[in-house]
Amino acid sequence: MRAWILVSALAASAIACGESTPPSRDADRGGSAGASATSTGSGATGGTGATGGSGGSSTGTGGFGGASGGNVGGAGGSNGGVAGAAGSDPVDAGGSAGRPVFDASKPDVGFEWPETVPGLKCRAGRYHGTFEGIFASSATFFPLPIPVAGDIDLTLVQSVNGEVFEISNGKLSGTADLVFPFAADLLGKLNCKVSKLDPATALRNGYYVVFGVQFPFEGPFLGDYDKVNAAFVNGSWDVKEPNPLYGGNGSWTATWVGP
Repeated sequence: MRAWILVSALAASAIACGESTPPSRDADRGGSAGASATSTGSGATGGTGATGGSGGSSTGTGGFGGASGGNVGGAGGSNGGVAGAAGSDPVDAGGSAGRPVFDASKPDVGFEWPETVPGLKCRAGRYHGTFEGIFASSATFFPLPIPVAGDIDLTLVQSVNGEVFEISNGKLSGTADLVFPFAADLLGKLNCKVSKLDPATALRNGYYVVFGVQFPFEGPFLGDYDKVNAAFVNGSWDVKEPNPLYGGNGSWTATWVGP
């Protein structure tokens, strides 16, 4: 009888020791074995393991892995019994606790680059600029090009149609070969909608004077309008004398100088 009581006591002691033995390292690594492997709740779902715990270290819960666990926390939890969502915030996958990680592959990531400043319009008022180019004159024995240069003045007046500006008091004045007067009237309009001078805009009543004799010319006068800087850019002119073998061409610019 004493022997049976002694054996029973030893068996009870062994059971008590088995219940208090700490979980093995394998169980701590995500519950791949042991009692926690069968649980699906937090805590027991892989414990606070090294794999499940890489996400779980931020929140202290192995299964969900916290905001930073993402799929890494879930890997630990999955060995511990499919621990629910493997990271409650997919944006934070693999990051530190609660801090978003930029992912350029996400469809909601985008940028907007406006091409122009909204609300810009053409500006009425006076514009001043310069022109330059070459001209082959019929006053010479051979049509050799000579340099021409000078000033441009014009005033833009807004019409009833707000997208169109008429050119008023448009003048081109300068010299040919630094000596001979060279001038013309500038007639036309600006189409503000497309930021360009109308194709019909031209130099009219043009002339240059050589030894008291006037030689006429006329031709297209084109250009773009820069709304940001209130200026004409990419300007070009191309004129001919009555005999089209003679004439000239060149470039010009002009900027708003006041109302």
